[in-house]
Amino acid sequence: MAASLMERLKPAGIAVFAVMWACMFGYRFVSPEARAGRSFLEHIPVDDVRYVRLEPVSDRSLIKQPMVVRDKADIQALLAPMEGMSHVMPNHPQTIWKVAITIGTDHAQYGGVITRTGNQGVLFTYYSRVTAGWVYQEYRIKDPSEAIRSIAESAQ
Repeated sequence: MAASLMERLKPAGIAVFAVMWACMFGYRFVSPEARAGRSFLEHIPVDDVRYVRLEPVSDRSLIKQPMVVRDKADIQALLAPMEGMSHVMPNHPQTIWKVAITIGTDHAQYGGVITRTGNQGVLFTYYSRVTAGWVYQEYRIKDPSEAIRSIAESAQ
């Protein structure tokens, strides 16, 4: 008797799981904020960027203290590795280093975490609340570590 009840409830459980999963992951595609951010990040108008803030994320951070970059040449150097970035769905990335990045314009902030991995290249994770919250998109980008190190050294 118990087995037959479980068999009858199984389709309902699967349906509930599917709806929950679709809502959780579908939000990143239907949210106006997510769409606007993806549009900006996939075609960054460097002239509109007022600053780029870099912050350490963990003990594996590439930088030791936060810094704000306002120089247009340095901003261009930091954002150049993001040109032509491609969408990815990483599978268990092995972190080498991380750095949080916030790109600020006159009207909005976009940000996330840049992660250098040992098995998936360099990833940029775009979050809803700059460096936390919903994951709106993940991208593979070129390695920005030389630009970050150079700017960090010149700031000291």
